[in-house]
Amino acid sequence: MGEFSKVLEHIRARATSQADKGARFERLMKRFFEVAPIYSQRFENVHLWAEWAGSADGFDARDSGVDLVATLPSGGCCAIQCKCYSDRTSIKKQQVDSFLAVFTQRILVNTGSK
Repeated sequence: MGEFSKVLEHIRARATSQADKGARFERLMKRFFEVAPIYSQRFENVHLWAEWAGSADGFDARDSGVDLVATLPSGGCCAIQCKCYSDRTSIKKQQVDSFLAVFTQRILVNTGSK
C-alpha cells in the first residue's frame, strides 16, 4: 500500500462523519498543493473555500462545490474540488456542475477509481 493510500485510510478511519471526512481530505489536499513542487510553483497561495470566499467580493462562504481556491501569479484563481470517495465510486456530471461554472481554471481531485 502506498503512502497516499495509508493517509486516506487514516482519514477514513478517524472521520466522525462524511462532512468531517471531506474537511480532513480538503486540508490534506490544501497542504499537497502548497508543497508539491509542480503546484507550489504554479500557485501563490491555496485557501480553503470559506477562507477565500469570505474575503473575496461577490462570493458566499457557504459550500458552493468548490473546496479550495489557488491564486495564480497572474492574479487569476484556480478552483479545486476534492472528492474523498471509496475506490469503487464514480463521479456523475451533476456532482461537479456548480464547480465547472465557477472559474476558468479547475482541478478535480477524486479518490474513486471510476
